Amino acid sequence: MTPGLTSQQRRFAQLQWYLTAIFSASLGLIILLYTGLFLRTHHRAKTGLQMELREELSPVASVPPAAPNLADNPDAAAKPAPPWQRADCPPAGFDWSQPMASSWAKFDRQVWSHLTLFGLVTWSLGTIIGYFAIGALLRPARTAAAAQQDFLANASHELKTPITTIKTELNLLASEKLSSACTESLTVIRDETTHMQTMVEKLLTINRLTNLPRRSQHVNLPELIKKNLRRYQKTYRDAKIEYVYNGPFRLPVRTDSDQLTVLIGILLDNAGKYAQPGTTVLADLTYHARRWRLQIINEGVGIDERDRTQIFQRFYRATDSRVQAQTGSGLGLSIAQDISHDLHLQLSLISGAPSATTFQLSGKL
Repeated sequence: MTPGLTSQQRRFAQLQWYLTAIFSASLGLIILLYTGLFLRTHHRAKTGLQMELREELSPVASVPPAAPNLADNPDAAAKPAPPWQRADCPPAGFDWSQPMASSWAKFDRQVWSHLTLFGLVTWSLGTIIGYFAIGALLRPARTAAAAQQDFLANASHELKTPITTIKTELNLLASEKLSSACTESLTVIRDETTHMQTMVEKLLTINRLTNLPRRSQHVNLPELIKKNLRRYQKTYRDAKIEYVYNGPFRLPVRTDSDQLTVLIGILLDNAGKYAQPGTTVLADLTYHARRWRLQIINEGVGIDERDRTQIFQRFYRATDSRVQAQTGSGLGLSIAQDISHDLHLQLSLISGAPSATTFQLSGKL
């Protein structure tokens, strides 16, 4: 796909090409079917005509009529000689099958060439027309998706400012001396405001990544990972969570560094959020056979078996009470999955044991 297209535009372009390919294949099958039916009819007609010609020519070729008696009929000499007495007439017993076979073979070649040309022209024109027709049919969907993204961006920006103001005022109130009931209510309001702020930020991230053109460039993957590790080491310093890197010093890959930074950041943030205090989050990078593999491993609450197939769905949160106790929007892993698809990477949960969780991200070198 064209590098300058946004994620949403690439998805619509891929959909248009997929639908065009299906339409083109269907059109090709229909053309082949009708060509087969035509050739079958042509073969039957040719066989019947050959049999009729053999029946008409066989008496002349094998037993020619006797020559007329000129003594009995003097006027016969003035008449032109019949075909079997002409100099260019084939001799008796002449085999007509060879010239007939040559003529029919030439005719078959002409039929095949015309059918092939007609089929190719029809298939090409049909594919081109189908591509533009499918594009016209998808245009309303493109317009609706663009309008939805604009609404999401505008609504998120409009919500971000008042939420920030509310949170600032709540922090000011928290510094005042209040009753225990007011303090408890204030804590609930502040937690819900933080949750709302996180969700708005995630929605803004979705909108930004959807409308951001992908720019592939050479990136040193270990350096990018370590940059994210230093960032989240500071974020979870109070929980005494240590972020550790294990892997090569240099491993160049070609990808979009901005989107890959967001993707790895989501995995590291998720690992730190659900890790037990005082434990380690390991980023293990390996490569083999022209592929690299990054595993993010934490020691935390784990993921229940029934939640593992749904954790990449939007707004889904695990049912475990320890997971519910953490603030979150249920959008992080969904965004990570979307980014991985856009970058042609594979993101999966390979272990969700009760005491540890391992997410794996892999791609081509």
